[in-house]
Amino acid sequence: EFARRTRLGRSTYFNIKKALKADGQLQAVEVPHFTLTAEPPGAVDLEEEVKSVLKQEQRRIDQANLKQQEEQEYRDLDDRFFGDTEEDDDD
Repeated sequence: EFARRTRLGRSTYFNIKKALKADGQLQAVEVPHFTLTAEPPGAVDLEEEVKSVLKQEQRRIDQANLKQQEEQEYRDLDDRFFGDTEEDDDD
């Protein structure tokens, strides 16, 4: 990565590293040790995943259809009770 970014050679990298270490500017860092305790995830049942996604999508479609139907019913009632008719214009 050094060579790619700087367009300098590998030997230059190691020479710089050696000089930094000699000056005390490059020191190793202690990395804490830890152990993973969680179990890896089990195998995914793709058929169940597909069924779940299809159910969610169908629920979304049903909700959208219900909302559209409610809006249409509201517009129908609004037109029926508050819409302008020719009979109202005669008064």
